[in-house]
Amino acid sequence: MIDEPAILIRQYTDDDFAAACVLNGMGKNEPYAGAIFIRQAGVLYRSTFLCAVCDGQVCGYTIGAPVTGERGAAWVLRLGVLPSYRGRGVARTLMEALFVRVETAGISDLFLSVHPNNQPALSLYTSLRFIATETVSDYFGEGEDRLIMKKALNTAKTSPLSF
Repeated sequence: MIDEPAILIRQYTDDDFAAACVLNGMGKNEPYAGAIFIRQAGVLYRSTFLCAVCDGQVCGYTIGAPVTGERGAAWVLRLGVLPSYRGRGVARTLMEALFVRVETAGISDLFLSVHPNNQPALSLYTSLRFIATETVSDYFGEGEDRLIMKKALNTAKTSPLSF
């Protein structure tokens, strides 16, 4: 049995740039575009760009973003965990921390997209009470179907947190 790591969740800093780029580009060959996204997300979504630190290293991250013009909605743009830390509670801990951040900002609905065959992710999201709302064919291009999921949040917690 693998010991569960101690997981520290904290806001992204520029010192996390290289680790976030690795997480963002796992399995992809587009380092420049991924680096641009991480650098810009670090500025645009600083309060909802969260890193998980395990064993002294960034082992996961998530990025949430409000929907422009819709005060009560946000999207999970990214959720990534290093392969050696998957199945150990890192993704769940990141998502729960993101919930607190967006709820505090008055967000009532959190959305995400996931590949319909990604069973580990679907299991996580379902256990976190996300509900499938629709399937969109070719969402990210031909053959890249996605399931859109939504979670209703408890917006009784409000503060002036800004995105």
